Amino acid sequence: MWNASEWRWAQSWEMGVAAFWGSLVPLRDVEEVLTFGSPKARLAYAESFFAVGRLIDRSGPEGIVRLLTRMRSGDGFDEAFTGVFGMTPASFEIRWREAAGRRFGLAAVLFDSFGFWLAVTALFLAAY
Repeated sequence: MWNASEWRWAQSWEMGVAAFWGSLVPLRDVEEVLTFGSPKARLAYAESFFAVGRLIDRSGPEGIVRLLTRMRSGDGFDEAFTGVFGMTPASFEIRWREAAGRRFGLAAVLFDSFGFWLAVTALFLAAY
């Protein structure tokens, strides 16, 4: 998804709602995406897209390559991740959740131009 730049407004909305309600899928659980129902799977894909983007922002695409190279050489995921990115997966998830809350919180989603006009329309219809 990241490589193809397949981000859509609906993914921002799903991330915003999940961040607002505190229902983001733990990143460690994303690998079970094939067992999820459709809404949870869509959220997991959106979360993984955002997580990979955060890692690339931190270390460039080379960081992902180094991570995969270390894992192919026999390192476990946690060891390879810590060696490449300088933090444990758990500490990355804390930072990632904070960033997701800032980027996709309900206010951010509503004040995105499409989200704003969708909310205005919904309020107008509800008032009518």
